[in-house]
Amino acid sequence: MGIQPSIYPIQHIGTGLLAVMPKPASGEWIEDEFASIACWGITHIVSLLEEAEAEEVGLAQELELAGKNGMQFTSFPIPDRCLPADSADFVRLTKSLYAGIHSGSQTVVHCRAGIGRAGMLAAGILIQHGLSAEQAFELVSQQRRVPVPDTPEQFNWICQLQTQIRE
Repeated sequence: MGIQPSIYPIQHIGTGLLAVMPKPASGEWIEDEFASIACWGITHIVSLLEEAEAEEVGLAQELELAGKNGMQFTSFPIPDRCLPADSADFVRLTKSLYAGIHSGSQTVVHCRAGIGRAGMLAAGILIQHGLSAEQAFELVSQQRRVPVPDTPEQFNWICQLQTQIRE
C-alpha cells in the first residue's frame, strides 16, 4: 500500500468540504493513491496542471483514475507560478465549485505543490463564502501550513478580482 495522500482540509461549506493537496503521487503507487483519495471521502478532484505538465509528472490518466474511483474530475490548466488566462472563466469556476461544495461535494484542488495555483482557486471559493481575499489566503496558508500563494502577482490578482467573484 502506498503512502496516504497529503490532503489539507481548508473549510467546510454547507454540507461539503474544500481541501487542497500537492499533486497526487504517480508511478507504481498511482492506483493506490487515487483509491486512497476516494477513501478519504473526496468526491471531486480539480487539477490546475497544464496538459504537458500532467504528462511530465505522471498524471496524464488522472481523468480515468478519478472516474474509476467514483470521483468527478475537472481540469482548469494554469501555467505554473502564473495567472489564469481568462478571469471570467476563473470566476465561473469558483462559483460552480462553491455551489457544488455547498451542496455536499468533498472537493480537493491541486496543482504541482498545492500552494500557488491551488491557493488562488481555494481563495476564490472562500471569497464566495464571504471571506476577504486576505482572510481567504490567511486561512489557506494556515491549513496548508505554508504561505499561500506562490507569487505577489497571484495574491494581487485575486485581490483585484474579489468584487467580481462575490457578484
